[in-house]
Amino acid sequence: MAQRRMFSKTITNSSRFLRMPATCRLLYYDLGMNSDDNGFSEWFVILQMTGAKEQDLQVLQANEFVKIFDDKVLIISDWYEHNHIQKDRYKKSKYLELYKDRMPLCTQNGYKMYTQVRLGKDSKVEKGNTEREHPYKKEEGLKKIGEYDFKEFLEDI
Repeated sequence: MAQRRMFSKTITNSSRFLRMPATCRLLYYDLGMNSDDNGFSEWFVILQMTGAKEQDLQVLQANEFVKIFDDKVLIISDWYEHNHIQKDRYKKSKYLELYKDRMPLCTQNGYKMYTQVRLGKDSKVEKGNTEREHPYKKEEGLKKIGEYDFKEFLEDI
């Protein structure tokens, strides 16, 4: 399991997230910090470690932030929105084969995604032209965000 995790502000600053009680939001962060590289987490262990209540977990599931598989394992629904793991650092989840037929669709291909292009004072842009060609725009086969599905994900690992 990785030592660092990210959380997307798109998710954590959404009204859907912020309308939940603080205990539910904290549980979501704890689950994210303790998930494996595919977003799987043993939820009962996290509840015991944090003192969170099962009702908080049920609120997360009702709001579709997590999908609970059984009395032990869940997956964070927006995992690939939060964490994009390079292929050389990825460690396959021990739960992937067991729950692959019940997994939500992936949202992105983390190691092939577009990066933000920022125009700074050192940028060389023609006068009057504020558009800048993306450095990966010409690369064949590059997928944009949202075009990556679970079957392709399984083939890549």
